[in-house]
Amino acid sequence: MIVERRAGVMIPGGSGDDVIDAGAGDDDVEGKGGDDVEGKGGDDVEGKGGDDVIVGGLGDDSIKGGKGNDSLSGGAGDDTIFGNSGADTISGGDGEDTLSGGRDADTIDGGDGVDMITGGAGDDVIDAGRGDDVVEGRNGDDVIVGGLGNDSLKGGGGDDVISGDDGDDSLAGNSGNDVLDGGAGTDVADGGGGIDLCVAEVTIRCE
Repeated sequence: MIVERRAGVMIPGGSGDDVIDAGAGDDDVEGKGGDDVEGKGGDDVEGKGGDDVIVGGLGDDSIKGGKGNDSLSGGAGDDTIFGNSGADTISGGDGEDTLSGGRDADTIDGGDGVDMITGGAGDDVIDAGRGDDVVEGRNGDDVIVGGLGNDSLKGGGGDDVISGDDGDDSLAGNSGNDVLDGGAGTDVADGGGGIDLCVAEVTIRCE
């Protein structure tokens, strides 16, 4: 285990499986090759290779997962998280977060706050959480849930299932054969290309 209590330092992890306690300051943490755990403060964390578990903790964190199947959590604060390669699990936590799954099939939870979420190339499962969120699934057959709030939800290139949940939502399937359900509230659903099923107060290009 590596413990560093000073703020504003670079903490290298090494090639093995590391547990890194970065302390409460704003630190730069590099996990390198193993299966790593980092945490605490407004940190800049990069997992590199391996299946990493990274917890940002308090503060505005920047987290990059690397090549493995990573579990990435921002915690409280306005966080930026990028999963990169692998089937990643990403949680933004509280705050206004920017979350991107990257390649492969990812599971993303925006948490509370106004979030910007991008699924990426795989078949992603995205729960935007509470707040007026903007979600784009992009490529792959995605499942997107807006949660509480007035959300903007876009599917992308695959056959997507999009649910607005509560709030006045905007849903767009884009290309592919999509299922769009606005849920409670006054919603607008645009199926785009393909054969789409839409349930909303206003429907466009749904057939």
